[in-house]
Amino acid sequence: MKADGDRPGMDERAGPDTDPGPGYVLDEPGFAMIRERVGPGSTVLDIGCGHGNVGAFLSEAGAVVDGIEPDSARAAAAAAKLHQVCTASLADAVGSPALRDTYDLVTMVDVVEHVASPVELLRQAATFLGPDSRLLLFVPNSAHWSARKKLLRGDWSYADWGLFDRTHLRFFDRTTAGALGPSAGLVETNRWDTSPGSGAVTRLGLRCWPELFAFHFLIELRKPASSGAP
Repeated sequence: MKADGDRPGMDERAGPDTDPGPGYVLDEPGFAMIRERVGPGSTVLDIGCGHGNVGAFLSEAGAVVDGIEPDSARAAAAAAKLHQVCTASLADAVGSPALRDTYDLVTMVDVVEHVASPVELLRQAATFLGPDSRLLLFVPNSAHWSARKKLLRGDWSYADWGLFDRTHLRFFDRTTAGALGPSAGLVETNRWDTSPGSGAVTRLGLRCWPELFAFHFLIELRKPASSGAP
């Protein structure tokens, strides 16, 4: 799938179950938006950090970035780029001495579409949130116009990359992506529609028809404020 001429399709994956390469991280505006929300000295936990490319990009803003990655080969690559990497599933990483109890920012970049129970995954991720922490969820848009075009042609085939990556277990549109946080007991505090490319059609589409033109949704979540009086 292509957009704006030679821009990549909506998923960043260049092969089965891989993560964004450095070139894509710089090309996709959603990653720059995440980095804008990272301050010098802040602590970041990148869940599903892959080879560590996103975390390395965030560390350039002065953040201390840790990662969780269940694949041992990818975790080893990430360990050379990040402060600490826990080689485990998220469920097993909770309480690990290699990680902090809480982080200023938790990121989940193109993760929830790869798991059978994304809401449970978000509940586990929320254990790393303090009262002032944020969780940034980056979710691909399965209702993008290119996916609709593919299905209208009667093509339901999977591929090694893209929106129909054969490792995807879940598919989200703007509404169902937005429902993930509240279903996990979190509060949505902001949302952005993002897409690679800067053409006039993409800009107009994101403004008027984000359900069709957004490649990803970037959703900011927090724990709900305590209702109890101090």
